[in-house]
Amino acid sequence: MKPRSAYKSAGHLISELKNDGYGPDHLCRSGSVIKFGSSRCISDIELRIKDATHHRNSCGSRTAARQSYNGLLHELRRMLRFAIRISGI
Repeated sequence: MKPRSAYKSAGHLISELKNDGYGPDHLCRSGSVIKFGSSRCISDIELRIKDATHHRNSCGSRTAARQSYNGLLHELRRMLRFAIRISGI
């Protein structure tokens, strides 16, 4: 049997599920820290997606670099969906 300290509280688990792995802050490309889900955060993520798409499209098909960009784009789009969901837009 696990010791009590190994179990997480129900409130902590719920906050982790609501957070979906993203913290309350977002680090912009400019270096400033803003609230995750704010309009500036969403704009920053959209710019990152646009930039990564441009670089991905310049890679040859079936290359490791292109696969890496595809993984990055997948994560950025997921982050964008979550930011939009919590912002209420």
